[in-house]
Amino acid sequence: MLDTGPGDTLTVSFRHGGESRSARLAVTDFPTTLAEKVAVLGGMKVVTVTPAVRAERNIQSDHGALIYDLPEEMEEATGLRSGDVILQINRVRVSSADDLRRAFAATAGAGAVTVWFERAGRLERTAFYVR
Repeated sequence: MLDTGPGDTLTVSFRHGGESRSARLAVTDFPTTLAEKVAVLGGMKVVTVTPAVRAERNIQSDHGALIYDLPEEMEEATGLRSGDVILQINRVRVSSADDLRRAFAATAGAGAVTVWFERAGRLERTAFYVR
C-alpha cells in the first residue's frame, strides 16, 4: 500500500452484517493539491475554499482563501500561517483566492491592513503593512 498514488485502484476487504465484502477504491489527490494556486504578496500561495477543501481541512467557514504555502519570513512579518483561512481584508469579504489577490492589491501602500482569518476553527485577526 505504501507504493500507491493518484490514479491507482485498491481492493479493500471488509465485513458488514456478518458478511465478507470487498470494494474497489480509486486513489486521488487531496482537493487542495488539485486546486488552482494563486500567488499573492510575492510568496504566499492560496486556494479558494470549496466544499471539498472545507471537508479535507475541517474548515468551519463557508468562504475564504486557504493559505496553502507561506514562506517563513512572511509568517513572521504577517502573523499568518499555512493552513489559515483568510476571510476578510479590512472591510472587504474574501470569497475566493482571486478576491484575496485583488484586496491585497487595492491596499498596497495605503497603510496597515487588518486581516480576519480562521485558524483551527477560531476567528482571529492580524494587522500588517502591504507595500
